[in-house]
Amino acid sequence: MVDEKTQKTHSKIRKVLFCASAASHIINFHDIYFDYLKDMGFEVHAAAGINKADNSDMNLINAEKTFALTFEKGKKIFKNIVTVFKLAKIIRREKYDIVSTHSMLAGFMGRLAVIFAHNKKVKVIHTCHGYLFNDDKSFKSKLMILTEKILSLRTDVLFVMNGDDYNIAKKHKLCKKIERIDGMGIDIRKLDSPSPDFLKYDIPENKKYFLCVGEFSKRKNQKNIIRAFGRFIHSLPDDFNNSYHLIFLGGGVLFDECKRLCGTLGIIKNVTFCGYIGETQAFYKFSDYVVSASEFEGLPFNILEALYYGKPVIASNVKGHKDLISDGVNGYLYDYNNDEQLFELFKKVSATDLRNEIFLHEKYYFDNVQEKILNCYGNMQP
Repeated sequence: MVDEKTQKTHSKIRKVLFCASAASHIINFHDIYFDYLKDMGFEVHAAAGINKADNSDMNLINAEKTFALTFEKGKKIFKNIVTVFKLAKIIRREKYDIVSTHSMLAGFMGRLAVIFAHNKKVKVIHTCHGYLFNDDKSFKSKLMILTEKILSLRTDVLFVMNGDDYNIAKKHKLCKKIERIDGMGIDIRKLDSPSPDFLKYDIPENKKYFLCVGEFSKRKNQKNIIRAFGRFIHSLPDDFNNSYHLIFLGGGVLFDECKRLCGTLGIIKNVTFCGYIGETQAFYKFSDYVVSASEFEGLPFNILEALYYGKPVIASNVKGHKDLISDGVNGYLYDYNNDEQLFELFKKVSATDLRNEIFLHEKYYFDNVQEKILNCYGNMQP
């Protein structure tokens, strides 16, 4: 819990704005902190990007005020420029003590809005949920590191979640105060609560289940999983190729495209697309393996949750994954986007299961993560 000194230091109400590119991001990662911040004397506001899936989610955010904005990925720069100026106007009007930005797009636009707001008193806490680049001297990485260095001039605290991102931030001095945290903390009370029966989603019974949880996107790379799984299914004798089932949870821009790919590969009967599911507990409990093919991660909730439920993980060998998975101990790692290696792992786990006891270290629990994060907000001086 937050120390008493932090709670009592400030008697006046202070205002904090959380900024993320999606309402669902705030609900999934930060909403749990809002009641604690209110108890510490904060008035909590949230600004989030909306799309068709997220529009109704704005009403679910546990904040005194919410602001629905447009955060566009890709080349729709003009809309983002308009959002930056709208956000700057909100920051000037509301006179926030702290602006808390999350992930790269909202982190860029939110901190830029703070600069344009011309309020030198507002403090900025930026949480990196995984840099979308590696320190590989490519043009992309150089450009993004330069951008982060410029934004660091208006960043008071930088939170990072994995070893690679911490090393990048320290090496390139992306903030004067850099703190490594063990994710945002998973709420084990929620994970231990009852959830709907996953078989109601027309998933065939008595199979060996592979579960993939996450938004359908290029970064999450579900196509890699589908291609390798399709090859695995077609490699099996006719008597066995219906014994394995792949379950996807999540929506996103590539949802329909991935569904069509399953049809093209002739494995649609072996795959279920459930769409976005808020209560995922039952899916983890009944799955045999959790699979993730991401290009970049921070400290992914889907892997943390899988380990909490004692489920082995098959994952791409990238930052965020390799912080949590020890190859051959609590799962298996393969080279990013390598269909051949992932296919071989599907074959391997179909023949033999990991015999190790799998668990999640308690340091990743919310109760053990929140103190460091909340004390940072509480001790931020105006």
